[in-house]
Amino acid sequence: MKKIVVNIRHGLMREAVMRMLSGNGEFLPMASEAGDEVDMMEACLALQADILLLEVAYDSDMSVKKRLCEIRRVRERIPRCKVVLLCDEKAPTETAHEVMCAKRDGYIDHFFYSSLSEAYMSAMLTAL
Repeated sequence: MKKIVVNIRHGLMREAVMRMLSGNGEFLPMASEAGDEVDMMEACLALQADILLLEVAYDSDMSVKKRLCEIRRVRERIPRCKVVLLCDEKAPTETAHEVMCAKRDGYIDHFFYSSLSEAYMSAMLTAL
């Protein structure tokens, strides 16, 4: 069973992802407060997370740059933790491009657009 920390700002999306992961049988998910790096780190450490799923947005609290700093700190403490970014494909082009570059440059393990299906997300997270 893979342990996943879910850090998504919007409650409706966060709850949908949590339900999907819980119902799959392959995952043990834990939500952390989006925008609160301390809460995210504590959740990752408490769960000894296998995967950290982070939402990115164009605002400063959830920008790719800020998220990459948070990822670096998580990986210092839990090096084996895989990191997946969740991005709105309708976000400003710059944000989507930064996410793609983060994957290309090895800063993250995978990324998803928020319009993906539950089945696809579940399969890809299982494969990580």
